[in-house]
Amino acid sequence: METVKTDVLIIGGGLASLCAAIECCKYGVDVTIADKGRIGSSGSSPTSGASPQVLLPPELGGHPDDSSEIYFSDIVRGSDYLSDQHKAAILVDEAPQRTIEEDRMGVPFLKKPDGKFETYITFGMSYPRVGPVRLDGGGMMQALRKEALHRGARPVEDVMITRLICGDGRVQGAAGIHVFSGVPYLFKAKCVIVAAGSALAIYPYSSASYLTTGDGYALCWDLGLKFANMEFIEYTLIPAPNGIPFPTGGIKPTTGRGAIFFNRLGERFMAKYDPEKMELTSRGTIVRAIYTELKSGNGPCCLDATSLKAPTMPLRKLQEACGIDWRQEKIPWVPAVHTFLGGVMIDEKGFTGIPGLYSAGETAGHGGAFGADRVAGAIAACQVFGHRAGKYAALEALETGDPEIAESVVEQEEKRWRSLPEAKGARPRELRQKIQQVCWDSAGIIRNARDLAAGLEMISGIEHSPVKADSVPELVEALEVKNLAHTARMVIRAALERTESRGEHIREDYPERNDGQWLKWLTLQKDNNDMRVSVHELPFDSYPLKPAMTIEKGRV
Repeated sequence: METVKTDVLIIGGGLASLCAAIECCKYGVDVTIADKGRIGSSGSSPTSGASPQVLLPPELGGHPDDSSEIYFSDIVRGSDYLSDQHKAAILVDEAPQRTIEEDRMGVPFLKKPDGKFETYITFGMSYPRVGPVRLDGGGMMQALRKEALHRGARPVEDVMITRLICGDGRVQGAAGIHVFSGVPYLFKAKCVIVAAGSALAIYPYSSASYLTTGDGYALCWDLGLKFANMEFIEYTLIPAPNGIPFPTGGIKPTTGRGAIFFNRLGERFMAKYDPEKMELTSRGTIVRAIYTELKSGNGPCCLDATSLKAPTMPLRKLQEACGIDWRQEKIPWVPAVHTFLGGVMIDEKGFTGIPGLYSAGETAGHGGAFGADRVAGAIAACQVFGHRAGKYAALEALETGDPEIAESVVEQEEKRWRSLPEAKGARPRELRQKIQQVCWDSAGIIRNARDLAAGLEMISGIEHSPVKADSVPELVEALEVKNLAHTARMVIRAALERTESRGEHIREDYPERNDGQWLKWLTLQKDNNDMRVSVHELPFDSYPLKPAMTIEKGRV
Protein backbone atom coordinates (compact mmCIF):
# COMPACT_ATOMS: atom_id res chain seq x y z
CA MET A 1 0.00 0.00 0.00
CA GLU A 2 1.20 3.49 -0.86
CA THR A 3 0.30 6.23 1.65
CA VAL A 4 0.28 9.92 0.71
CA LYS A 5 -0.17 12.60 3.37
CA THR A 6 -1.21 16.06 2.20
CA ASP A 7 -3.10 19.16 3.25
CA VAL A 8 -5.32 19.33 0.16
CA LEU A 9 -6.01 16.42 -2.18
CA ILE A 10 -7.33 17.41 -5.61
CA ILE A 11 -8.96 14.61 -7.59
CA GLY A 12 -8.76 15.05 -11.37
CA GLY A 13 -6.18 16.34 -13.81
CA GLY A 14 -8.17 18.78 -15.94
CA LEU A 15 -8.61 22.55 -16.01
CA ALA A 16 -10.64 23.03 -12.80
CA SER A 17 -8.17 20.81 -10.95
CA LEU A 18 -5.11 22.76 -12.09
CA CYS A 19 -6.75 26.11 -11.34
CA ALA A 20 -7.60 24.86 -7.85
CA ALA A 21 -4.05 23.58 -7.32
CA ILE A 22 -2.44 26.85 -8.39
CA GLU A 23 -4.64 28.82 -6.01
CA CYS A 24 -4.10 26.36 -3.12
CA CYS A 25 -0.35 26.68 -3.46
CA LYS A 26 -0.53 30.45 -2.94
CA TYR A 27 -1.50 29.79 0.70
CA GLY A 28 1.52 27.65 1.47
CA VAL A 29 -0.37 24.40 1.98
CA ASP A 30 0.81 21.01 0.75
CA VAL A 31 -1.13 20.13 -2.40
CA THR A 32 -1.45 16.76 -4.14
CA ILE A 33 -3.16 16.23 -7.51
CA ALA A 34 -4.27 12.66 -8.18
CA ASP A 35 -5.43 11.58 -11.61
CA LYS A 36 -5.93 8.23 -13.30
CA GLY A 37 -4.24 9.61 -16.42
CA ARG A 38 -1.67 12.31 -17.06
CA ILE A 39 -2.31 15.61 -15.29
CA GLY A 40 -2.93 18.31 -17.87
CA SER A 41 -3.95 15.81 -20.54
CA SER A 42 -7.18 14.60 -18.94
CA GLY A 43 -10.80 15.66 -19.26
CA SER A 44 -12.42 17.77 -21.94
CA SER A 45 -10.11 20.78 -21.75
CA PRO A 46 -7.13 19.44 -23.76
CA THR A 47 -9.42 18.80 -26.76
CA SER A 48 -11.21 22.14 -26.42
CA GLY A 49 -10.51 25.41 -28.18
CA ALA A 50 -9.54 26.80 -24.74
CA SER A 51 -11.45 30.04 -25.29
CA PRO A 52 -12.82 31.47 -22.02
CA GLN A 53 -15.18 33.80 -23.95
CA VAL A 54 -15.00 36.47 -21.29
CA LEU A 55 -15.62 40.20 -21.34
CA LEU A 56 -12.52 42.36 -21.17
CA PRO A 57 -12.31 46.18 -21.32
CA PRO A 58 -11.77 47.74 -24.76
CA GLU A 59 -8.15 48.56 -23.99
CA LEU A 60 -7.49 44.81 -23.72
CA GLY A 61 -9.54 43.85 -26.77
CA GLY A 62 -13.15 43.85 -25.57
CA HIS A 63 -15.94 45.33 -27.71
CA PRO A 64 -16.61 48.98 -26.78
CA ASP A 65 -20.40 48.42 -26.67
CA ASP A 66 -20.23 45.29 -24.51
CA SER A 67 -20.85 45.37 -20.76
CA SER A 68 -21.07 43.13 -17.71
CA GLU A 69 -24.85 43.52 -17.78
CA ILE A 70 -25.06 42.24 -21.36
CA TYR A 71 -22.65 39.39 -20.66
CA PHE A 72 -24.72 38.38 -17.62
CA SER A 73 -27.94 38.63 -19.62
CA ASP A 74 -26.49 36.42 -22.37
CA ILE A 75 -25.69 33.70 -19.81
CA VAL A 76 -29.08 33.83 -18.07
CA ARG A 77 -31.18 34.00 -21.24
CA GLY A 78 -29.05 31.25 -22.78
CA SER A 79 -29.73 29.09 -19.71
CA ASP A 80 -33.49 29.29 -20.35
CA TYR A 81 -33.62 31.03 -16.96
CA LEU A 82 -32.38 28.03 -14.99
CA SER A 83 -29.03 29.66 -14.28
CA ASP A 84 -28.01 30.12 -10.67
CA GLN A 85 -27.79 33.86 -11.16
CA HIS A 86 -25.64 34.39 -8.08
CA LYS A 87 -23.02 32.03 -9.56
CA ALA A 88 -23.43 33.60 -13.01
CA ALA A 89 -22.70 37.01 -11.48
CA ILE A 90 -19.54 35.62 -9.88
CA LEU A 91 -18.51 34.19 -13.25
CA VAL A 92 -19.06 37.53 -15.01
CA ASP A 93 -17.17 39.43 -12.31
CA GLU A 94 -14.17 37.13 -11.84
CA ALA A 95 -13.57 35.54 -15.25
CA PRO A 96 -11.65 38.57 -16.60
CA GLN A 97 -9.30 38.43 -13.59
CA ARG A 98 -8.62 34.75 -14.19
CA THR A 99 -7.92 35.32 -17.89
CA ILE A 100 -5.48 38.15 -17.20
CA GLU A 101 -3.76 36.12 -14.48
CA GLU A 102 -3.38 33.07 -16.72
CA ASP A 103 -2.04 35.25 -19.52
CA ARG A 104 0.70 36.32 -17.13
CA MET A 105 1.34 32.66 -16.22
CA GLY A 106 2.11 31.89 -19.83
CA VAL A 107 -1.18 30.61 -21.25
CA PRO A 108 -0.60 31.55 -24.91
CA PHE A 109 -3.69 33.63 -25.69
CA LEU A 110 -3.63 34.92 -29.25
CA LYS A 111 -2.99 38.65 -29.47
CA LYS A 112 -3.35 41.27 -32.16
CA PRO A 113 -0.33 43.30 -33.32
CA ASP A 114 -1.30 46.04 -30.85
CA GLY A 115 -1.15 43.54 -27.97
CA LYS A 116 -4.89 43.25 -27.44
CA PHE A 117 -6.55 39.85 -27.03
CA GLU A 118 -8.15 38.35 -30.13
CA THR A 119 -11.92 37.88 -29.86
CA TYR A 120 -14.75 36.25 -31.79
CA ILE A 121 -18.51 36.00 -31.50
CA THR A 122 -20.23 32.66 -31.12
CA PHE A 123 -23.35 30.83 -29.91
CA GLY A 124 -25.83 33.09 -28.13
CA MET A 125 -23.42 35.96 -27.55
CA SER A 126 -24.23 39.60 -28.17
CA TYR A 127 -20.62 40.65 -28.88
CA PRO A 128 -17.22 39.10 -29.64
CA ARG A 129 -15.36 38.01 -26.52
CA VAL A 130 -11.94 36.55 -25.58
CA GLY A 131 -10.63 34.53 -27.37
CA PRO A 132 -8.42 31.80 -28.87
CA VAL A 133 -5.30 30.20 -27.42
CA ARG A 134 -2.28 29.11 -29.44
CA LEU A 135 -2.30 25.31 -29.67
CA ASP A 136 -5.84 25.43 -28.26
CA GLY A 137 -6.64 23.32 -25.19
CA GLY A 138 -3.30 21.58 -25.25
CA GLY A 139 -1.42 24.88 -25.14
CA MET A 140 -3.50 26.13 -22.22
CA MET A 141 -3.31 22.92 -20.19
CA GLN A 142 0.42 22.44 -20.51
CA ALA A 143 1.05 26.03 -19.42
CA LEU A 144 -1.14 25.52 -16.33
CA ARG A 145 0.38 22.11 -15.54
CA LYS A 146 3.80 23.73 -15.60
CA GLU A 147 2.58 26.54 -13.33
CA ALA A 148 0.98 24.16 -10.80
CA LEU A 149 4.06 21.93 -10.58
CA HIS A 150 6.36 24.96 -10.41
CA ARG A 151 4.38 26.21 -7.41
CA GLY A 152 4.91 22.89 -5.64
CA ALA A 153 1.81 20.80 -6.33
CA ARG A 154 2.67 17.10 -6.13
CA PRO A 155 1.46 14.95 -9.05
CA VAL A 156 0.22 11.41 -8.46
CA GLU A 157 -0.62 9.99 -11.88
CA ASP A 158 -2.17 6.72 -13.06
CA VAL A 159 -4.16 6.37 -9.82
CA MET A 160 -7.95 6.10 -9.89
CA ILE A 161 -9.65 7.36 -6.73
CA THR A 162 -12.47 4.96 -5.87
CA ARG A 163 -13.68 6.07 -2.43
CA LEU A 164 -13.76 9.22 -0.32
CA ILE A 165 -13.05 8.55 3.35
CA CYS A 166 -14.95 10.38 6.07
CA GLY A 167 -14.66 10.38 9.85
CA ASP A 168 -15.33 12.68 12.80
CA GLY A 169 -17.94 14.50 10.70
CA ARG A 170 -15.64 15.52 7.84
CA VAL A 171 -13.76 14.19 4.84
CA GLN A 172 -10.36 12.78 5.77
CA GLY A 173 -8.94 11.53 2.49
CA ALA A 174 -9.46 8.94 -0.19
CA ALA A 175 -8.59 5.44 -1.36
CA GLY A 176 -7.46 4.55 -4.85
CA ILE A 177 -5.88 1.97 -7.12
CA HIS A 178 -2.90 2.24 -9.46
CA VAL A 179 -4.41 1.56 -12.87
CA PHE A 180 -1.55 -0.63 -14.11
CA SER A 181 -0.04 -2.32 -11.06
CA GLY A 182 -3.16 -2.61 -8.89
CA VAL A 183 -1.29 -1.21 -5.86
CA PRO A 184 -3.76 0.36 -3.41
CA TYR A 185 -3.29 4.00 -2.38
CA LEU A 186 -4.31 5.78 0.81
CA PHE A 187 -4.48 9.58 0.76
CA LYS A 188 -4.70 11.34 4.14
CA ALA A 189 -5.93 14.89 3.56
CA LYS A 190 -7.33 17.76 5.59
CA CYS A 191 -9.47 18.84 2.61
CA VAL A 192 -10.43 17.26 -0.72
CA ILE A 193 -11.49 18.91 -3.99
CA VAL A 194 -13.31 16.68 -6.48
CA ALA A 195 -12.72 18.02 -9.99
CA ALA A 196 -12.78 14.80 -12.00
CA GLY A 197 -14.94 15.90 -14.92
CA SER A 198 -18.22 14.35 -16.02
CA ALA A 199 -19.15 11.14 -17.84
CA LEU A 200 -18.76 11.78 -21.57
CA ALA A 201 -18.32 8.04 -22.14
CA ILE A 202 -22.03 7.33 -21.58
CA TYR A 203 -22.56 8.30 -25.24
CA PRO A 204 -20.97 6.73 -28.34
CA TYR A 205 -19.87 10.05 -29.89
CA SER A 206 -17.94 12.75 -28.05
CA SER A 207 -16.13 15.96 -28.91
CA ALA A 208 -13.36 15.07 -26.44
CA SER A 209 -10.68 12.49 -27.13
CA TYR A 210 -10.27 11.71 -23.39
CA LEU A 211 -13.56 10.25 -22.17
CA THR A 212 -14.49 10.83 -18.54
CA THR A 213 -16.43 8.03 -16.84
CA GLY A 214 -18.40 9.60 -13.98
CA ASP A 215 -15.79 8.83 -11.30
CA GLY A 216 -16.28 12.17 -9.52
CA TYR A 217 -20.05 11.75 -9.57
CA ALA A 218 -19.77 8.27 -8.03
CA LEU A 219 -17.46 9.50 -5.25
CA CYS A 220 -19.85 12.26 -4.25
CA TRP A 221 -23.01 10.15 -4.67
CA ASP A 222 -21.73 7.57 -2.20
CA LEU A 223 -21.55 10.31 0.46
CA GLY A 224 -25.19 11.25 -0.07
CA LEU A 225 -24.58 14.61 -1.75
CA LYS A 226 -27.28 16.29 -3.82
CA PHE A 227 -27.05 16.51 -7.61
CA ALA A 228 -28.90 19.00 -9.81
CA ASN A 229 -29.63 19.44 -13.53
CA MET A 230 -28.41 15.99 -14.58
CA GLU A 231 -30.96 15.93 -17.42
CA PHE A 232 -29.14 18.77 -19.18
CA ILE A 233 -26.48 17.24 -21.41
CA GLU A 234 -24.79 19.66 -23.77
CA TYR A 235 -24.25 18.42 -27.30
CA THR A 236 -22.10 19.85 -30.05
CA LEU A 237 -21.14 18.85 -33.58
CA ILE A 238 -18.03 16.99 -34.68
CA PRO A 239 -16.75 16.19 -38.18
CA ALA A 240 -17.56 12.79 -39.65
CA PRO A 241 -15.44 12.32 -42.79
CA ASN A 242 -16.67 9.27 -44.71
CA GLY A 243 -19.34 8.90 -42.04
CA ILE A 244 -16.86 8.20 -39.22
CA PRO A 245 -17.15 10.62 -36.25
CA PHE A 246 -13.83 12.24 -35.36
CA PRO A 247 -13.40 13.88 -31.89
CA THR A 248 -11.93 17.35 -32.43
CA GLY A 249 -13.52 19.58 -29.81
CA GLY A 250 -16.73 21.50 -30.49
CA ILE A 251 -18.05 23.36 -33.53
CA LYS A 252 -18.16 26.78 -31.85
CA PRO A 253 -14.82 28.29 -32.96
CA THR A 254 -15.46 27.26 -36.56
CA THR A 255 -18.96 28.71 -36.97
CA GLY A 256 -17.86 31.67 -34.87
CA ARG A 257 -15.37 32.60 -37.57
CA GLY A 258 -17.87 32.36 -40.41
CA ALA A 259 -18.24 28.73 -41.55
CA ILE A 260 -21.74 27.84 -42.79
CA PHE A 261 -23.82 24.66 -43.23
CA PHE A 262 -25.54 23.14 -46.26
CA ASN A 263 -27.61 19.97 -46.44
CA ARG A 264 -27.76 17.32 -49.15
CA LEU A 265 -30.16 19.50 -51.16
CA GLY A 266 -27.74 22.42 -51.20
CA GLU A 267 -29.91 24.42 -48.79
CA ARG A 268 -28.41 26.68 -46.16
CA PHE A 269 -30.90 25.08 -43.80
CA MET A 270 -30.16 27.13 -40.66
CA ALA A 271 -32.46 29.76 -42.18
CA LYS A 272 -35.35 27.45 -41.23
CA TYR A 273 -34.32 27.20 -37.59
CA ASP A 274 -33.00 30.69 -36.77
CA PRO A 275 -33.23 33.04 -39.77
CA GLU A 276 -31.75 35.94 -37.80
CA LYS A 277 -28.64 34.39 -36.24
CA MET A 278 -28.20 31.40 -38.61
CA GLU A 279 -25.02 29.50 -37.57
CA LEU A 280 -24.53 31.88 -34.63
CA THR A 281 -27.72 30.65 -32.97
CA SER A 282 -27.65 28.82 -29.64
CA ARG A 283 -25.74 25.56 -29.37
CA GLY A 284 -28.94 23.60 -28.70
CA THR A 285 -30.66 25.01 -31.78
CA ILE A 286 -27.85 24.22 -34.22
CA VAL A 287 -27.42 20.68 -32.84
CA ARG A 288 -31.16 20.01 -33.09
CA ALA A 289 -31.17 21.46 -36.61
CA ILE A 290 -28.48 19.03 -37.77
CA TYR A 291 -30.21 16.15 -35.97
CA THR A 292 -33.55 17.02 -37.61
CA GLU A 293 -32.03 17.33 -41.08
CA LEU A 294 -30.32 13.97 -40.73
CA LYS A 295 -33.48 12.27 -39.44
CA SER A 296 -35.45 13.80 -42.33
CA GLY A 297 -33.10 12.29 -44.89
CA ASN A 298 -31.50 15.61 -45.83
CA GLY A 299 -28.02 14.60 -44.77
CA PRO A 300 -25.15 14.71 -44.87
CA CYS A 301 -24.98 18.21 -43.38
CA CYS A 302 -21.72 19.65 -44.60
CA LEU A 303 -19.74 22.60 -43.30
CA ASP A 304 -18.33 25.08 -45.77
CA ALA A 305 -15.27 26.67 -44.16
CA THR A 306 -13.66 27.93 -47.37
CA SER A 307 -14.14 31.56 -46.30
CA LEU A 308 -11.92 31.16 -43.22
CA LYS A 309 -8.46 32.67 -43.38
CA ALA A 310 -6.91 30.12 -41.02
CA PRO A 311 -7.99 26.71 -39.71
CA THR A 312 -9.65 26.27 -36.35
CA MET A 313 -8.56 23.34 -34.18
CA PRO A 314 -11.10 20.87 -35.64
CA LEU A 315 -10.11 21.80 -39.19
CA ARG A 316 -6.42 21.58 -38.42
CA LYS A 317 -6.87 18.15 -36.81
CA LEU A 318 -8.83 16.93 -39.81
CA GLN A 319 -6.10 18.08 -42.14
CA GLU A 320 -3.28 16.58 -40.07
CA ALA A 321 -4.97 13.26 -39.21
CA CYS A 322 -7.14 12.60 -42.25
CA GLY A 323 -5.57 14.64 -45.02
CA ILE A 324 -8.82 16.60 -45.56
CA ASP A 325 -8.28 20.06 -47.05
CA TRP A 326 -10.87 22.34 -45.39
CA ARG A 327 -10.13 25.04 -47.99
CA GLN A 328 -11.55 22.91 -50.78
CA GLU A 329 -13.81 20.23 -49.26
CA LYS A 330 -17.20 20.47 -47.57
CA ILE A 331 -17.06 18.24 -44.50
CA PRO A 332 -20.01 16.31 -42.94
CA TRP A 333 -20.68 16.98 -39.24
CA VAL A 334 -22.80 15.00 -36.76
CA PRO A 335 -24.08 15.53 -33.17
CA ALA A 336 -21.94 14.39 -30.24
CA VAL A 337 -21.86 14.90 -26.48
CA HIS A 338 -19.80 17.90 -25.37
CA THR A 339 -20.37 18.79 -21.70
CA PHE A 340 -22.53 17.95 -18.70
CA LEU A 341 -24.41 20.94 -17.29
CA GLY A 342 -25.44 19.16 -14.09
CA GLY A 343 -23.51 17.82 -11.16
CA VAL A 344 -22.91 18.03 -7.42
CA MET A 345 -24.52 21.05 -5.79
CA ILE A 346 -21.99 23.51 -4.36
CA ASP A 347 -22.11 26.97 -2.84
CA GLU A 348 -20.19 30.04 -4.02
CA LYS A 349 -17.02 28.71 -2.37
CA GLY A 350 -17.21 25.32 -4.06
CA PHE A 351 -18.25 23.79 -0.72
CA THR A 352 -20.41 20.65 -0.93
CA GLY A 353 -21.87 20.72 2.57
CA ILE A 354 -19.53 18.06 4.03
CA PRO A 355 -16.73 19.71 6.04
CA GLY A 356 -13.47 19.60 4.11
CA LEU A 357 -15.06 18.58 0.80
CA TYR A 358 -15.18 20.90 -2.23
CA SER A 359 -15.90 20.45 -5.91
CA ALA A 360 -15.49 22.36 -9.18
CA GLY A 361 -15.71 22.00 -12.95
CA GLU A 362 -18.07 19.56 -14.63
CA THR A 363 -18.25 17.39 -11.50
CA ALA A 364 -20.03 20.32 -9.87
CA GLY A 365 -22.06 21.21 -12.96
CA HIS A 366 -20.12 24.50 -13.09
CA GLY A 367 -22.04 25.56 -10.01
CA GLY A 368 -25.31 25.65 -11.94
CA ALA A 369 -24.23 28.88 -13.63
CA PHE A 370 -25.38 27.67 -17.07
CA GLY A 371 -28.72 26.10 -16.20
CA ALA A 372 -30.36 24.35 -19.14
CA ASP A 373 -27.96 25.49 -21.88
CA ARG A 374 -24.60 27.19 -21.98
CA VAL A 375 -23.72 30.60 -23.31
CA ALA A 376 -20.17 31.69 -22.36
CA GLY A 377 -17.24 29.46 -21.75
CA ALA A 378 -17.05 26.35 -19.64
CA ILE A 379 -13.33 27.20 -19.69
CA ALA A 380 -14.05 30.40 -17.74
CA ALA A 381 -16.30 28.53 -15.29
CA CYS A 382 -13.54 25.98 -14.59
CA GLN A 383 -11.08 28.81 -14.04
CA VAL A 384 -13.35 30.80 -11.72
CA PHE A 385 -14.85 28.01 -9.62
CA GLY A 386 -11.64 25.97 -9.61
CA HIS A 387 -9.86 29.05 -8.26
CA ARG A 388 -12.54 29.50 -5.59
CA ALA A 389 -12.53 25.87 -4.49
CA GLY A 390 -8.75 26.01 -4.21
CA LYS A 391 -8.82 29.18 -2.15
CA TYR A 392 -11.41 28.06 0.38
CA ALA A 393 -10.07 24.50 0.68
CA ALA A 394 -6.63 25.92 1.45
CA LEU A 395 -8.03 28.30 4.07
CA GLU A 396 -9.92 25.45 5.76
CA ALA A 397 -6.87 23.18 5.64
CA LEU A 398 -4.81 25.81 7.47
CA GLU A 399 -7.21 25.53 10.42
CA THR A 400 -7.63 21.73 10.39
CA GLY A 401 -5.60 19.07 12.17
CA ASP A 402 -4.10 15.99 10.55
CA PRO A 403 -6.62 13.18 9.99
CA GLU A 404 -6.21 9.71 11.42
CA ILE A 405 -7.27 6.93 9.06
CA ALA A 406 -6.96 3.23 9.77
CA GLU A 407 -5.37 1.23 6.96
CA SER A 408 -8.25 -1.23 7.32
CA VAL A 409 -10.44 1.29 5.46
CA VAL A 410 -8.31 0.87 2.34
CA GLU A 411 -8.14 -2.87 2.85
CA GLN A 412 -11.95 -3.00 2.81
CA GLU A 413 -11.98 -0.92 -0.38
CA GLU A 414 -9.42 -3.20 -2.00
CA LYS A 415 -11.59 -6.16 -1.06
CA ARG A 416 -14.49 -4.50 -2.89
CA TRP A 417 -12.40 -4.14 -6.07
CA ARG A 418 -11.17 -7.71 -5.94
CA SER A 419 -14.67 -9.12 -5.43
CA LEU A 420 -16.12 -7.22 -8.39
CA PRO A 421 -15.08 -9.56 -11.25
CA GLU A 422 -17.21 -12.66 -11.81
CA ALA A 423 -16.27 -15.60 -14.00
CA LYS A 424 -19.59 -15.56 -15.90
CA GLY A 425 -19.72 -11.80 -16.32
CA ALA A 426 -19.54 -9.70 -19.49
CA ARG A 427 -16.38 -7.86 -20.48
CA PRO A 428 -16.31 -4.19 -19.35
CA ARG A 429 -15.99 -2.97 -22.94
CA GLU A 430 -19.11 -4.87 -23.93
CA LEU A 431 -21.10 -3.31 -21.07
CA ARG A 432 -19.77 0.16 -21.91
CA GLN A 433 -20.98 -0.19 -25.49
CA LYS A 434 -24.42 -1.25 -24.24
CA ILE A 435 -24.59 1.80 -21.97
CA GLN A 436 -23.63 4.09 -24.83
CA GLN A 437 -26.24 2.69 -27.18
CA VAL A 438 -29.01 2.80 -24.56
CA CYS A 439 -28.18 6.41 -23.66
CA TRP A 440 -28.02 7.53 -27.28
CA ASP A 441 -31.32 5.83 -28.12
CA SER A 442 -33.25 6.84 -25.00
CA ALA A 443 -31.64 10.02 -23.65
CA GLY A 444 -29.97 11.58 -26.67
CA ILE A 445 -30.88 14.73 -28.60
CA ILE A 446 -34.65 14.10 -28.68
CA ARG A 447 -36.39 12.22 -25.83
CA ASN A 448 -39.80 10.83 -24.92
CA ALA A 449 -41.34 9.02 -21.95
CA ARG A 450 -41.51 5.61 -23.64
CA ASP A 451 -37.84 5.52 -24.62
CA LEU A 452 -36.67 7.02 -21.33
CA ALA A 453 -38.58 4.46 -19.28
CA ALA A 454 -37.23 1.61 -21.40
CA GLY A 455 -33.71 3.05 -21.15
CA LEU A 456 -33.96 3.36 -17.38
CA GLU A 457 -34.90 -0.30 -17.07
CA MET A 458 -32.07 -1.41 -19.34
CA ILE A 459 -29.47 0.73 -17.56
CA SER A 460 -30.59 -0.60 -14.16
CA GLY A 461 -30.01 -4.11 -15.50
CA ILE A 462 -26.56 -3.21 -16.81
CA GLU A 463 -25.63 -1.52 -13.52
CA HIS A 464 -26.24 -4.79 -11.68
CA SER A 465 -24.78 -7.06 -14.38
CA PRO A 466 -21.81 -9.26 -13.44
CA VAL A 467 -18.57 -8.14 -15.03
CA LYS A 468 -15.47 -10.13 -15.97
CA ALA A 469 -11.93 -8.80 -15.54
CA ASP A 470 -8.72 -10.78 -16.03
CA SER A 471 -6.18 -8.00 -15.47
CA VAL A 472 -5.70 -4.82 -13.44
CA PRO A 473 -6.49 -2.49 -16.40
CA GLU A 474 -9.66 -4.50 -17.05
CA LEU A 475 -10.58 -4.28 -13.35
CA VAL A 476 -10.24 -0.49 -13.62
CA GLU A 477 -12.50 -0.59 -16.68
CA ALA A 478 -15.02 -2.58 -14.65
CA LEU A 479 -14.99 0.09 -11.93
CA GLU A 480 -15.51 2.73 -14.63
CA VAL A 481 -18.44 0.83 -16.13
CA LYS A 482 -20.20 0.78 -12.77
CA ASN A 483 -19.70 4.55 -12.50
CA LEU A 484 -20.94 5.06 -16.05
CA ALA A 485 -24.07 2.98 -15.51
CA HIS A 486 -24.89 4.89 -12.35
CA THR A 487 -24.40 8.25 -14.10
CA ALA A 488 -26.57 7.10 -16.99
CA ARG A 489 -29.31 6.19 -14.52
CA MET A 490 -29.15 9.69 -13.02
CA VAL A 491 -29.37 11.33 -16.44
CA ILE A 492 -32.31 9.20 -17.60
CA ARG A 493 -34.16 9.44 -14.29
CA ALA A 494 -33.98 13.24 -14.30
CA ALA A 495 -34.90 13.45 -17.99
CA LEU A 496 -37.95 11.27 -17.43
CA GLU A 497 -39.11 13.49 -14.56
CA ARG A 498 -38.84 16.84 -16.42
CA THR A 499 -42.03 16.89 -18.50
CA GLU A 500 -41.18 19.87 -20.71
CA SER A 501 -38.61 20.96 -23.29
CA ARG A 502 -36.00 23.45 -22.11
CA GLY A 503 -32.47 24.24 -23.24
CA GLU A 504 -30.59 21.05 -24.06
CA HIS A 505 -33.44 18.81 -22.82
CA ILE A 506 -35.97 18.20 -25.61
CA ARG A 507 -39.05 16.05 -25.03
CA GLU A 508 -41.02 15.34 -28.21
CA ASP A 509 -44.01 14.38 -26.04
CA TYR A 510 -43.74 17.73 -24.17
CA PRO A 511 -42.40 20.05 -26.88
CA GLU A 512 -43.06 23.37 -25.11
CA ARG A 513 -41.20 25.13 -22.33
CA ASN A 514 -43.39 25.19 -19.21
CA ASP A 515 -42.37 28.05 -16.92
CA GLY A 516 -45.46 27.58 -14.78
CA GLN A 517 -44.32 24.14 -13.61
CA TRP A 518 -40.64 23.77 -14.40
CA LEU A 519 -38.85 27.01 -13.64
CA LYS A 520 -36.90 25.02 -11.05
CA TRP A 521 -34.10 22.50 -10.73
CA LEU A 522 -34.55 18.74 -10.41
CA THR A 523 -32.35 17.22 -7.72
CA LEU A 524 -31.25 13.64 -7.11
CA GLN A 525 -29.91 12.15 -3.91
CA LYS A 526 -28.98 8.73 -2.58
CA ASP A 527 -31.73 7.08 -0.54
CA ASN A 528 -30.36 3.73 0.59
CA ASN A 529 -30.07 1.91 -2.76
CA ASP A 530 -32.67 4.11 -4.41
CA MET A 531 -32.61 7.53 -6.05
CA ARG A 532 -34.68 10.24 -4.38
CA VAL A 533 -36.01 12.86 -6.80
CA SER A 534 -37.09 16.30 -5.60
CA VAL A 535 -37.20 19.89 -6.81
CA HIS A 536 -35.08 22.86 -5.87
CA GLU A 537 -36.88 26.20 -6.06
CA LEU A 538 -34.79 29.00 -7.49
CA PRO A 539 -34.79 32.30 -5.56
CA PHE A 540 -36.21 34.49 -8.32
CA ASP A 541 -37.14 37.14 -5.77
CA SER A 542 -33.43 37.81 -5.32
CA TYR A 543 -32.46 37.34 -8.99
CA PRO A 544 -32.01 40.40 -11.19
CA LEU A 545 -33.46 38.72 -14.30
CA LYS A 546 -36.80 36.97 -14.64
CA PRO A 547 -38.21 35.17 -17.70
CA ALA A 548 -39.19 37.53 -20.56
CA MET A 549 -36.69 40.16 -19.39
CA THR A 550 -33.81 41.06 -21.69
CA ILE A 551 -30.92 43.45 -21.50
CA GLU A 552 -29.73 45.45 -24.45
CA LYS A 553 -26.78 47.82 -24.29
CA GLY A 554 -26.88 47.84 -20.52
CA ARG A 555 -30.58 48.61 -20.08
CA VAL A 556 -33.38 46.33 -18.88
